[in-house]
Amino acid sequence: LAPILTHLGEAAGDLLPVFERYWINGSDLTVELPVLGTSQPYPWWDVPPDLLAQLRAENPAPLVDNLMQWLQEETPDLYLAWPEQNLRLKVDHFVRRHGTSSSLQNDLLDYLIQEQQG
Repeated sequence: LAPILTHLGEAAGDLLPVFERYWINGSDLTVELPVLGTSQPYPWWDVPPDLLAQLRAENPAPLVDNLMQWLQEETPDLYLAWPEQNLRLKVDHFVRRHGTSSSLQNDLLDYLIQEQQG
């Protein structure tokens, strides 16, 4: 939570407009609370792309987990082609090499199909 609130700076109060002061991992953090108006329609949040890139660079594990779940649900034949640990390593390697793109899932599918055929 601390990297997210720090990254957002003055806009951090918009994300969690409940508390003004936080104690996270032994550090205190103060945010400015906004004046609350009317509620916004769902979905009210918008994650900035540069924040996603920063979090992904620090720890790609959530992206790897999401891709593994997606593979299991959408392409079970490909998911079952390798032992789960081997597939996880392949997905992790792919994410670290290719970063993110709008067609990440399709690129991953192409990569795994090539791996399976090769």
